[in-house]
Amino acid sequence: MTGIAVCCAASLAGAAPGARVTAGDESTVPLPPPRPADLGGKRRDVLTRGLQAPPPPAPEPAVVVATVPRALPQATRARMQECGLEWQQIKWTGAAGERTWRDFAMECLPR
Repeated sequence: MTGIAVCCAASLAGAAPGARVTAGDESTVPLPPPRPADLGGKRRDVLTRGLQAPPPPAPEPAVVVATVPRALPQATRARMQECGLEWQQIKWTGAAGERTWRDFAMECLPR
């Protein structure tokens, strides 16, 4: 297993294949470039680049209050059918005007 590491290290170091590289033979490995003096410091231009003002807060959603429709008066099935037929006749004659079924049923069902 050590032979593979030595062989790979030798080829990376630029040594001839088959040459043995020992731990003290570091002179053939190039050194990395020198580090900049301000490498660890925080640069303001890098930190603030691309930052924008935060977006304005989203407007509050409008509160919608649901209204409960008025309940129709209690009536039997037969009374509902009679009122329905009467409502159809009123609509066919054009006498309904601005009234709706609910308005008519509120008057008709309790009779």
